[in-house]
Amino acid sequence: MTNRSFGCIGLSGCLGSVAILLLVVGLVAGIFTMVMGTFKSSPVYLNAMKAAQSDARVTDALGTPIQSGWFVTGSIKTQGISGDATLTIPISGPRGSGTLYASAREGNGVWRFYTLAVNIDGSNQVITLSP
Repeated sequence: MTNRSFGCIGLSGCLGSVAILLLVVGLVAGIFTMVMGTFKSSPVYLNAMKAAQSDARVTDALGTPIQSGWFVTGSIKTQGISGDATLTIPISGPRGSGTLYASAREGNGVWRFYTLAVNIDGSNQVITLSP
């Protein structure tokens, strides 16, 4: 008969390993939630979503309501009253989905978009938005 070990010795060793694993998973989930919260509360994100939700071409393609997905990617860098932001936001409505691209620069505390567009999934349709 062979003795098989699964990386822990006794019940207390296994519980310690599980506790550490749960702690790491919780830490990663907390960081993810914090980053997504930072993106979703930024003026760039809020103004980009407002522009997509109020554009008739986007609402015709995706339906209403238009909502964002969980996994917003990109970066926001600010220093004083200056900054740069580039966000890729998955969006969807009852009729379809797409990706909202938003790039902006902040000068003197005011964000100005230089890219604001929606790419509709499954088509070559790119809708350029006005903020």
